[in-house]
Amino acid sequence: MSGAAINLFHGTDHDTLPLHTGLCLADDEDAAGTYGKTIHEVELDLDGLTVEEVDIDLAAVKRDGEDYPADTESDRATYLARGVDVIVFDDIADRLGGGTEHRTYRILSDRALARLA
Repeated sequence: MSGAAINLFHGTDHDTLPLHTGLCLADDEDAAGTYGKTIHEVELDLDGLTVEEVDIDLAAVKRDGEDYPADTESDRATYLARGVDVIVFDDIADRLGGGTEHRTYRILSDRALARLA
């Protein structure tokens, strides 16, 4: 996956967007709103970044509360060692309550973090 800039959303209880590697951004504003009272809209320029699609079992996440890709620092390090800047996966807001399905873009590298506007 590569290409143009896309608009994404992050729901949080912080007044400012907490920029950090591991940051998750949703492609759906309503879904982002389930994560916090403040929704930040950002633009992410994917051009030149290495973006990897990750398949996950949403049923297992909902049923068992399994971790999402790159939830841990060691998982993020594994992706970074392969040169991956961003991972994209199907997600569900309020994962145990059966909320809104959406796509999540997880920022892994400082290079990708710098592409947020």
